[in-house]
Amino acid sequence: MNPLIDKKILHPGTAAAQFPPDSKVKFHFSTQTVSDGKVIDDSRRFQQPVEILIGKKFKLEVWESVIQTMAVKEVSEFRVDKTLCVSYPVVAKTLRDAFASDKKPKQNEGNQMSSHCCGAMAMANGHKLGYDDLNHLADHPCDLLFKIGGSQTDH
Repeated sequence: MNPLIDKKILHPGTAAAQFPPDSKVKFHFSTQTVSDGKVIDDSRRFQQPVEILIGKKFKLEVWESVIQTMAVKEVSEFRVDKTLCVSYPVVAKTLRDAFASDKKPKQNEGNQMSSHCCGAMAMANGHKLGYDDLNHLADHPCDLLFKIGGSQTDH
């Protein structure tokens, strides 16, 4: 495994997983800052697992890498160096917006209504992400702890 990633298995899985290209992987995750343990995100708030397709260069490539080290239904923690997490704020914004039950337009810091744009486009245009914690993380990258569990594949 990458020396910038430390893995700790919390619950072993039921079977070795195979992740050929185009496998759909569903999993729950939580994200914390390593320095103070503050929880940034928890997919259980979305009330459904996150899905990614293996081999499609997910915006947060470290997730694809660590998932491929896991067994089906394994739960593990991954301490990941900040250099591998720089895209996390944009990915988190995308996930929060996609899973938000309230689809009303968000208000920006000037209390004006803003139209939707992806996190990468917002950052490229010099805008903030629309979430204070993600703005802070984008401005002050840090090591993150990802707890990933319940991985299942659909081939």
